[in-house]
Amino acid sequence: VIVGWLLALGGRGRRSMPGHWLGFDAIQVGLALWTLAALVCMFLAVEAGLLGQPEMQIAGNLSDARLLNWTQDHIAGTMPRAWVFSLPVWVFSVLMLAWSLWLAFSLLGWLKWGWRCFSTEGLWRKVELRRKEKAVSPAPENNGPDQ
Repeated sequence: VIVGWLLALGGRGRRSMPGHWLGFDAIQVGLALWTLAALVCMFLAVEAGLLGQPEMQIAGNLSDARLLNWTQDHIAGTMPRAWVFSLPVWVFSVLMLAWSLWLAFSLLGWLKWGWRCFSTEGLWRKVELRRKEKAVSPAPENNGPDQ
């Protein structure tokens, strides 16, 4: 949704718009709705990143992201040495905060650029409805004997 929104705004800024008011206004309404959807998606992504827990992809032996149950197989000989590369969860939170701040500052620039693209050739076209005019028959000519 977000990438498509940026591409649509870029296309809107580069291409000439339809001359008829209906096509122009329909594109403007569509872009406005798409902008709203993109902003909601960005908000949800930031909320999930800052407030959510990282997906650790831990499965098996009744383990989950908060509890890791180790097992030891019964094998003949020595087991290979296991190692784990691990960081505290606060490192994930700091990285998400940095990403969220970058996104917020970038969004300000994107919105300025998007407004320029959106307002190229105007924001809205006036609705022009054509009315059918009644056919007016010409006045009958008087070609009587008086003339």
